[in-house]
Amino acid sequence: MVNEDNNLKVSCSCNKTFDDTLCEHASIAIAYLAFQFQPDQFISFLNRDTEKNIILGEYGLKLADPESKIFEFGIDYYGKLALKKIPDNFIGLKDIDGFKSKIRADSNKEIKKQKVFIDACDEKDIGLVFMFSHNKIENNPIKIEAFKNDLNKKGTPKITRLLLSNEENLNIFSNLSEERFNALMDFSFIKFKDIISLDSFYGTNFNNFQQKYNEKTRKSYINYFFTKLYEHWEILSNWDDIKILPEGETFHQSNLINVSLCPNKLSLDIKISHNDRFIILELLYFCNGDSIDIADKDINIYCGKIIKIDQTLYLHGNESFIPLLETMSTGKLFFPFAHKKIVMKNVLLPLVMKYDILLPEDLDIAIKEIDMTPAVHFREFQDKYLIIEPKFYYEGRIFDNINTDEIFIEENDKTFFLKRDVEHENELVNYIKSLHPGFKSQSFSPYFQLPFDEVMKNHWFVSASKQMMDKGIKLVGVKELTKIKYSAAIPKWNMSISSGIDWFDINVSANWGDEKIGFRDIKKAILNGQSFVVLGDGSFGVIPEEWIKKYSFLLKIAKDDLTGNLQISKKHFGIIDLLFDQIDDETVLAEIEDKKTKLLNIGKIETSIIPKEITATLRPYQESGYQWMQVLDDISWGMFG
Repeated sequence: MVNEDNNLKVSCSCNKTFDDTLCEHASIAIAYLAFQFQPDQFISFLNRDTEKNIILGEYGLKLADPESKIFEFGIDYYGKLALKKIPDNFIGLKDIDGFKSKIRADSNKEIKKQKVFIDACDEKDIGLVFMFSHNKIENNPIKIEAFKNDLNKKGTPKITRLLLSNEENLNIFSNLSEERFNALMDFSFIKFKDIISLDSFYGTNFNNFQQKYNEKTRKSYINYFFTKLYEHWEILSNWDDIKILPEGETFHQSNLINVSLCPNKLSLDIKISHNDRFIILELLYFCNGDSIDIADKDINIYCGKIIKIDQTLYLHGNESFIPLLETMSTGKLFFPFAHKKIVMKNVLLPLVMKYDILLPEDLDIAIKEIDMTPAVHFREFQDKYLIIEPKFYYEGRIFDNINTDEIFIEENDKTFFLKRDVEHENELVNYIKSLHPGFKSQSFSPYFQLPFDEVMKNHWFVSASKQMMDKGIKLVGVKELTKIKYSAAIPKWNMSISSGIDWFDINVSANWGDEKIGFRDIKKAILNGQSFVVLGDGSFGVIPEEWIKKYSFLLKIAKDDLTGNLQISKKHFGIIDLLFDQIDDETVLAEIEDKKTKLLNIGKIETSIIPKEITATLRPYQESGYQWMQVLDDISWGMFG
């Protein structure tokens, strides 16, 4: 016996066996059983509910859930507990990636012209039988055969099976019209064997074709079958007697079910819903624009292309849905709600991007586009190599050209998908690759590497860094490189300000000893978050943190007048006032003081009357607006020009 802790309870008639001690009889008996029948014979007696709950958890289930009853457990080759049977419409964590690839896959239907038979016929008493299977290791999971309605010796109706592959039946099929005969023969092994034999030697023999599975043969057959099915669907839908043989049943008239073929193709849509246990993906069906009520109806989908709803067979017109439908044998899938974020990332997002479906509000994923900031990270390796890593910055998240993960952001209980700018990411990688001939052969790594003798040759590093900074590429890790030269001179900021008509002219430069840098290089460095500039002597000048904090906003809003100066509108005189201690132009100082005085006394500025040129009668708020603009103009804030 086994107790709740999975421990064997052993007893012996000698009464010398206890919880922690076995008598010699029990020891010999257990050893004999283990030797004779292998130790795993005890496995079937174990209570494995905990393990089963862990395995079922991947499907959002527990043993107590009614759905768990349709899962079957077994023991694998290594004696481990494993699922022996998994229902087709339940998707577990391990299967989500495979399901995702189905969403992204593209259909590749090949249509081939075939020769036709030419026997004139009549269609009396000959019916069609559709045979379907969900078996994924069967060469012909869907096929068409024929039957003949006849009477037995007692005069009661009987159905005789007519194999299309049997040439002896051709004389019976010759009773069909030429159109029907040609259509039916296209589904005969006699007709398609030469086509599928291109993919497998199994195609040369009907018994081998039926019994020996081959992936290429199956794919070739399915492509051929559905090419012909689409071609002949209208003819088949007008057939007098059509039946279906349910999967797993033998061919007998008592097992055959009458069906009809709808001549019109279905259109499909996808509905996403959820409860507290599952996220449910369900197909919606429309015929001639009208929704089909599928409540309590039996639905089966075969090969992603033909749909059976109760006793009607349909084709659909949504070719992009085929890879998805191949995973949906009943038109519905259940994903574990307990793993909501993984399902949203790997299932719902690809569905939204490919099929543009609507999601419930609490599962909705909005697509957010953010500008990518290009960056390059530098580091040393073994004091012999410089490592150059292209990086992509998205709101503080850093990625490289190997990491292709999607980015998800949670903001105010809402999930956003951050769409990566793959085109510009590739442009950055290709640009870095162009900077040195040695990078061209380094395509399969998230970084480039260069020996330090190449780094220093002809000032390559200085030149490359300057080029990257000119392109707005953020350089990270330069200050940590021990083999790179830095200027020891104390940096000095030089700035003079003069007054124009509606702007202030600002001349900016900086010095590291005898090396002078113009404002354009300083502006690029500071606005790109760089803490250094490349100096003319090949060294790097470190920008003080104080400069970055003090001048970043000035450099951001000021305009380049193309003569080597910056211009800033007098509307921003407050910024100039912050730099008051660096202004030595008395005219500018007096102008700033005048503006400050006017602002402090803005209520005392006299307003003008409405000019006579304005003939319209202004409403009070319009008159106030005019007076306000006149006040701003009076303090030179550019409202009239």
